[in-house]
Amino acid sequence: MLDVGKLAEHLIGNGILRSEQFEEAKKCVSGKKLSLDRALVVLKFAAYSQLGRCYSDIFKLPYVPILASRPPEEVRRLLSAVCAGAWKIYPWAYDQYENLLTVAVHDTEQIPVLERITRFFMQPYTMAFTIASQA
Repeated sequence: MLDVGKLAEHLIGNGILRSEQFEEAKKCVSGKKLSLDRALVVLKFAAYSQLGRCYSDIFKLPYVPILASRPPEEVRRLLSAVCAGAWKIYPWAYDQYENLLTVAVHDTEQIPVLERITRFFMQPYTMAFTIASQA
């Protein structure tokens, strides 16, 4: 799970936010069903792409701007929307020659679970991961 302190340090350290803005976003989250990422975007303190690049730096995973384009139809057929929603992932790409399914995750702790699911239910696919904002 992402350490809020690391996120703040990265966003403030890279000049994306001021500390006051980060604190304001944290206040919006408390008591509401709103993620910190979403609060930062709603308050117009950060863009999805900035958060994605930040997560990429922190988690050392590639960032793909998933809002920029829709994944191919074949990717959407490989994994049901119900499963993707339950697992909080976004199927992004599929390489049929390598049987490689790439999904966007918002937390690296999801990866071991998804790898186990793949091993039992989704063979013969191999999984690859990219990072995305939870918002």
